[in-house]
Amino acid sequence: YLAGSLQLLVGQVPFLSWLETIVGFWIFFYLLFAMKRMYNQSWKKTIVKFFLFGFAFFICACFGLVIAGVAILMVM
Repeated sequence: YLAGSLQLLVGQVPFLSWLETIVGFWIFFYLLFAMKRMYNQSWKKTIVKFFLFGFAFFICACFGLVIAGVAILMVM
């Protein structure tokens, strides 16, 4: 949460967009290395899990956005 908050704050400053990109890459790689350390498996398995979990999260987020959009349209 701290890194995400930092990324949002840095994004508000126009001349620090490069720092926002660096924080985004740091979050990405931190999650990958955290999974490697947590599961203590090979890099191949860790990378496959990382992308599978990321894809599953993406599908769930899209599904939630569609439900929220339909709910907003029904209220209007």
